[in-house]
Amino acid sequence: MHEFKYTLGKSRVCKLTASSINDTLKRGIPTIKKHIKKTFAMQKFIYNEKTHEGFKAYIAPRASANALVGGITISSTPVPMEYFKHKQKGGDIAIEIYRGKQVLVRSAFVATMANQTKHVFSRGFYAGGTFKHYSAQELRAGGAGRTGSGKRRVTKRVSISSHAMARSPQVSTAVSDFINGRMSVRLRGMLQAAVARLSKKR
Repeated sequence: MHEFKYTLGKSRVCKLTASSINDTLKRGIPTIKKHIKKTFAMQKFIYNEKTHEGFKAYIAPRASANALVGGITISSTPVPMEYFKHKQKGGDIAIEIYRGKQVLVRSAFVATMANQTKHVFSRGFYAGGTFKHYSAQELRAGGAGRTGSGKRRVTKRVSISSHAMARSPQVSTAVSDFINGRMSVRLRGMLQAAVARLSKKR
């Protein structure tokens, strides 16, 4: 690196380093997606801007010549269960979060909404990250499990967040290896190209 600073100057090297960091992180996002697909049975990688549900990743913070630090920010809202492989089994839902590992979500069902989207629901609520089903008493008329009009309350079931999937050992290790390997190659290539252009001008 010292030879490049001598030839190009510290300011130019810092600018190219920042550009290399951001470029590597940009290419790291598809890599995250690729390895999430390998590890998890997530079938939809769409993002709902209103509910903040789904997969979203972007560079933040971006590296600059004055701050040679960058990162990838990934949505931390739990992903709805219908984004994963799932199947109705009687009164339960069989769902595959990790590939090849099916779990049973008790007392759950799939319902089609007015806009034709399908969601997994249960009669209950989330409290402290844990789902609690309404008791038989709460589901009686006037109970907490009923709406003001007397309908049974339902809650959309969610699972792990995209952020948590990306931080899983299987995904994070593969992505870290990709970023570390590409960063050094990319930076050296950009610095060498800058030196070559400077030599031609001289």
